[in-house]
Amino acid sequence: VPLAHRAPRAIKVITSPAPYRHPLLKADMPPAIRNKDQQQTHI
Repeated sequence: VPLAHRAPRAIKVITSPAPYRHPLLKADMPPAIRNKDQQQTHI
């Protein structure tokens, strides 16, 4: 899969549970920051 080789980060986003599907920039964030942002997003 060429895309997987070009952007391995995308795999994390695609294979993670739905609530954790964020743009690649957010996928690069530490989990704590991502969770904090997720809570604000889903309120």
